[in-house]
Amino acid sequence: MNKTKALLVLPSQSTFSELDRELLSRLCDLDCVYLEQNSSRKTYLVRMIAMLGRILCGGHSLIIVWFADYHAAMAIGAAKLLGKKSLVFIGGYDAVCYPELGMGVYCNAIRSLCASFALRNCSLIVANHESLLRSNNLYYRQQGHPDGVYNLIPALKTPARVIYNALSIPAPDPEELSKPRVDRFLCVGTTPRYEDTFNKGYDLIAQAARLNPDRQFEIVGIADRWQARFSRQHGLETCPNLKIHSYLPHGEVLELMRSSRCFIQASISEGMPNALMEAMAMGCIPIGSRVAAIPTLIGEVGIIVEHRDLACLNAAISESSNLTISPTLISKRIVDVYSQDRRYKELKAAIMEL
Repeated sequence: MNKTKALLVLPSQSTFSELDRELLSRLCDLDCVYLEQNSSRKTYLVRMIAMLGRILCGGHSLIIVWFADYHAAMAIGAAKLLGKKSLVFIGGYDAVCYPELGMGVYCNAIRSLCASFALRNCSLIVANHESLLRSNNLYYRQQGHPDGVYNLIPALKTPARVIYNALSIPAPDPEELSKPRVDRFLCVGTTPRYEDTFNKGYDLIAQAARLNPDRQFEIVGIADRWQARFSRQHGLETCPNLKIHSYLPHGEVLELMRSSRCFIQASISEGMPNALMEAMAMGCIPIGSRVAAIPTLIGEVGIIVEHRDLACLNAAISESSNLTISPTLISKRIVDVYSQDRRYKELKAAIMEL
């Protein structure tokens, strides 16, 4: 049986998109285009033009695009012109709008038009969590903040499927999980913009570290160019129990997760955070905001922070001291429920539907 010839368009390289490339290559005769969106505007534009040529001349019957953005509009427009089926994965920033944080494609009029065009004209939308289709963020604002593409794009009628992300690392050795752990609260997440320190909840983590001088806190992902400003803003010159890294190799991050007792994901906006999945797979007790997929991932094996408030986070940190959930049980939840086999089967069903 011949496989569908498909083109996968990726704005940049990431752990979860590389996993999808691998899974989709088992389902389709797959070509892949990397746009290097984070490199430079010129590179992104040049690669989008090359992408357009691949779509127009490549003989693909299915166009698959990760994230609704500028590139999605061009790719889906070309697919529609040629009568090709198309699928757009949405994963986070293409399903939210927080103008005060400059977060989300819908904060920019042109990007909003591009994302809306792509999602209105593709054959199928695939979200990694239900919240990216329609939800209300009560964590950030107690009066609510509408999220999800069906809230943000008026009268959007394109059909959608929810297919949860899969764990992208191998299941850890149970003996590794049973090794002693440091009473450390770990946070991992990149900050391309200074506003991302707020989105990731790092400001609350810094304040919590100051309130808990007897506990260790560690953040991986605050870019070097923001660290001095972040330290001054939060008075960290006299906070030796908080350690900040701009970057660590993935293997070192995983070992930090394996050796830490708790992991905090205090974000305002997320899709299905890969770092939280990895931390739980490595046996960390999860503490997370009631945002998007975070409560879904944590389930009954961690603590949910209801509101973006220092008192709420500090209460969760204190509560974690009394939890006796085994790292093996936490890891098993992620490894079993969010398997690559499950995502593969659901992707296969979506493509067969097209």
